[in-house]
Amino acid sequence: MNDSEKYKKQLAASLRWKDRNKEKVKAYRDKWTTENKEIKLKLTKEWKLKNPDAIIKHRKKFEQENPDYHKDKHLRGVYGITLEQYNSILEFQEYRCCVCGKHESEVPRKRLYVDHCHKSGDIRGLICAHCNTALGMVKDDVEILYRLAQTLYEEGNYL
Repeated sequence: MNDSEKYKKQLAASLRWKDRNKEKVKAYRDKWTTENKEIKLKLTKEWKLKNPDAIIKHRKKFEQENPDYHKDKHLRGVYGITLEQYNSILEFQEYRCCVCGKHESEVPRKRLYVDHCHKSGDIRGLICAHCNTALGMVKDDVEILYRLAQTLYEEGNYL
């Protein structure tokens, strides 16, 4: 038996052992990672630099298997709600902007945004991009909105 055949035989035996002892392998790997955080970070960084195609492939596979992961993570991090809660609000509003009433299929990007109070963080509802922009332009100032509405109601009051 030459060296190449010995290596293949040892590798196959090692893989069989790892397959039969997954818990031991995981415990060892977790322990090593905990004890060698800096080395692990360095090795991971080096591997990522050498294998960009593998990273892209992994991300694509992850996104296919978890299509709502990033949206849920964003909603949790920014607004403190889950995707499930967002969908409940969307259903409650009958998939319509709570300001103008347009259906989400009629608005830019075909989705509604979380409208929230910038002071308290409380969620007011889901709104379309146009209404969100309008509120942002007036900095959620009710007085400015009132004066804008007055301007629209006062027909013939032109300079």
